[in-house]
Amino acid sequence: MKNPGRIFVSANYLLINERHEGVHIVDNTNPADPTPVAFVEVPGNTDMAVKDHLLFLDSYFDILTVDITHPTAPVIVGRSKDAFPSNKYQYSSEKNAFIVDYEEKIVTETNDCSTDGRGIPILADYHHDVVFTSGHTNSGSGSSAPSVNIAGSMVSMLVVGEYLYCIHNTDIWIFSAETTPTKQRELTVGWGIETLFPYGDKLFIGSRTGMYIYDNADPLNPVKLSQLMHYRACDPVFAKDDIAYITLRDGTMCQNADNQLHVVDVHDLTHPKLMKSYSMFHPHGLAVDDQYLYLCDGAAGLKVFGIHNLYAITNHMKKYFSQIDAYDVIRLPHRELLILIGKDGLYQFDSNGDIDLISKIPLSN
Repeated sequence: MKNPGRIFVSANYLLINERHEGVHIVDNTNPADPTPVAFVEVPGNTDMAVKDHLLFLDSYFDILTVDITHPTAPVIVGRSKDAFPSNKYQYSSEKNAFIVDYEEKIVTETNDCSTDGRGIPILADYHHDVVFTSGHTNSGSGSSAPSVNIAGSMVSMLVVGEYLYCIHNTDIWIFSAETTPTKQRELTVGWGIETLFPYGDKLFIGSRTGMYIYDNADPLNPVKLSQLMHYRACDPVFAKDDIAYITLRDGTMCQNADNQLHVVDVHDLTHPKLMKSYSMFHPHGLAVDDQYLYLCDGAAGLKVFGIHNLYAITNHMKKYFSQIDAYDVIRLPHRELLILIGKDGLYQFDSNGDIDLISKIPLSN
């Protein structure tokens, strides 16, 4: 791993996104000794979802389908070309290509008063070093179809029933979850939606301006129940036992928001109520079980809080791993396991008791 992103658990395997390059498949039968077994090369990949033995991956404009019946020998079995429209990336007629990534730099220019605009900088001529792509890119014994599929809290792709949900700008695009996904409909939600979280037959959607709650008992026709708005901030959400936990953070796309944890009462899904806000450093992904909240606070590390008193969560810190730059986390109750992805690798903890580190897959050089 060099630049890990999303994480996903499928049966005894870990799926780890290598940003814009593909997915690592790791045999996690023994969490103390996780073993990489395969890498699926998919340029432009940033997210994933799984249904039975099918792994769905975004690849720039396309959705790629990979058969992971035998995870040590994944096979690409389908591609939905142009599943996302070309305006997902900026088109350059000069290079006959699309901008898919850029390197941000700060450039200072000095202009005298004779400059057009009476000395006000003209920003239309800013420069970026960009990466272009033209056209489409290609990209022992294993287990049978997995019975447990668990995503992290930062996902923008999700399988619900027989359908694949994909966030695209202000919409959720709903595809058939089959070998070659086909778009069934577009569901307009709102500006800046970022993350998806299933909660029974309900769907929680995190956005830069608030949390949306939908009834998706009919996965092809989700129905909006409510929304809870906040100031502009990046916003993943995790729900359990009629409580939603939302992390808000600042950043390039999220402006200068306060970095906070919000605790929301969602007993009445049509009227969510903010119970308490807590200041954090730079919170990202999170997970919750019956006793604890596991919160990835960016460069401030992994924080584990007791949740028996929702109005005093920060007064009950069970464990603090300050040396980890934490991005997202998955809790596996059936294995008493906590899986965390950070800027320097993947960590696994025994969460039955004192939360002890049992293994780490570091980044490669």
